Amino acid sequence: MRIVVLAALMLITMTAHSAPVTNLSFGGGFNLSKPTVDDDLGEGVDEAYNLDLGVGLKANTAINETVGFRSGLYLHQKTAGFDIDIDGDKGDINGKVIYLSVPLTVQLEANENFAFYGGYILDYAINSYCNAGGDFESCTLNEDAKQITHVATVGTVLHASEKWDLELGYQHGLSEVFDDLKIHAFQLMAYYKF
Repeated sequence: MRIVVLAALMLITMTAHSAPVTNLSFGGGFNLSKPTVDDDLGEGVDEAYNLDLGVGLKANTAINETVGFRSGLYLHQKTAGFDIDIDGDKGDINGKVIYLSVPLTVQLEANENFAFYGGYILDYAINSYCNAGGDFESCTLNEDAKQITHVATVGTVLHASEKWDLELGYQHGLSEVFDDLKIHAFQLMAYYKF
């Protein structure tokens, strides 16, 4: 995994030196995340959506007028949440992971108002914890959190003004966050361009 991180950093550095950075942006927003589990959860257990916060620093490097390379550094949280109703016991269990993420994406400018992007994100877990509610007092989901998670991403960018971009993206977990569990997320972010 260290090789993947090193390769990503080298790619960012080489791209940054080979073309001018067209803009640097700082933003914040939300992740709407939901887990998927390979095995059957059983009667009374359902995957749940959770809303989490995130912030990020993004750099867009122009390759030409239409194509650009995007990268940056993001700090955000994703949640594997479950609603439980078994034999009268009701509650929820939420395994939460705080990530430091490095996206490696390509952006295609459709026109002066819209762009599309897609690529890869390396999520590096810096903390994980678990919340239980209702009739449940404890959970151990965070004990199995993976250090590195691989994610595919696609999205669209609205150039709202000269200084502001709004982004709506989808992140599809390629590797497990917890044993036999992946997290997928929709992301809504607003960025201020310096």
